[in-house]
Amino acid sequence: MLGVMPNLQPMLRIESKHKLLIEKLCPVSHNPQPGSYITISYTAAHSFLEVYSLQTYMQSFIGGHYTEDSIFIRDMEQTVQEIARQCTLVLAVTTTVYAYLVLDCGIMELTVCT
Repeated sequence: MLGVMPNLQPMLRIESKHKLLIEKLCPVSHNPQPGSYITISYTAAHSFLEVYSLQTYMQSFIGGHYTEDSIFIRDMEQTVQEIARQCTLVLAVTTTVYAYLVLDCGIMELTVCT
């Protein structure tokens, strides 16, 4: 689960960007490959994403991930969508998630805006 910490000065505009290296999420294909990353961007309002919970949250996608609605996610497109959705839910602000994915068959880039 994603954690947040309070923004003690919400009257100041702060653009937050987290760039996370992605581990191999698929135990069969070993995709994505080294060099892959996800960037989460948002303008903070009353809270920030808690950095250490981001890493734990990303690890929860290894081998597949169940959403709160019991939907099982195994592909990168839905993974990136779910990350964007959860960030928007916990922050209550518009969030953009960009993924740069090195796959064994090429490069995939995804951008999800909520």
